[in-house]
Amino acid sequence: MAPSGRRTSKTRLLAYGVALTVAVGTSAWLLWKSSKEEAEEDKTSKTVHKYKSRCIIMTKSISESQDIKWATIMKDPNVVVIVAPKVEFPQLVYPNQVIDNNDLFKIIHCDTNNGVWACVKSLKKDELLLVSHDLEHEIPTDIIRYVKHINDIKDTPNVVSYLNSYTQ
Repeated sequence: MAPSGRRTSKTRLLAYGVALTVAVGTSAWLLWKSSKEEAEEDKTSKTVHKYKSRCIIMTKSISESQDIKWATIMKDPNVVVIVAPKVEFPQLVYPNQVIDNNDLFKIIHCDTNNGVWACVKSLKKDELLLVSHDLEHEIPTDIIRYVKHINDIKDTPNVVSYLNSYTQ
C-alpha cells in the first residue's frame, strides 16, 4: 500500500525542518567558536606585551645619552636597570631626569662585571638590552639560559629610539 500524500508531505516538511535546524545550529556554533578563538588570541597577545620584563645594562654610551626618558621607562614595573662598573646613572649626571623615589629600587649599581652578570642571571628577565661594544668583557656564553632574548644594540641613536618607543 502506498503512503498517502498527506503523510509524505508531513515527513518531507519534518525533514526540511530538521535539516534547517541542524544547519542554523552548526552555523551558530562555528561562528561562536571562531569569535572565541579570536578573543583568546587577542587576550594572549596583549598578555605577552603587557608582561614582558626587561633588564637594561646601563653602559657608557647609554648613560651619556640625554634623550632617553628614564623617568617614564622606570615607571614600568617590568624594567630593571643594572648600572655597569665606572658608569653613572643619568639622574646623577643630568638633574632634569627626575625619577620617582618609588622606582629607584629598580636601579642596581654593580662594582664588577661579574656582579653585572650575576644580577642578570638572578633576575631572569625576558629581554636583556645592552650595547656590547661598551662592555669591558664578553657576554658570558651561558647567559642565554637566563634570559629569553638578548637585544644587542650597536649604536646610541638606535638605543634612544628603542627605549623611547618602548615607553609609548
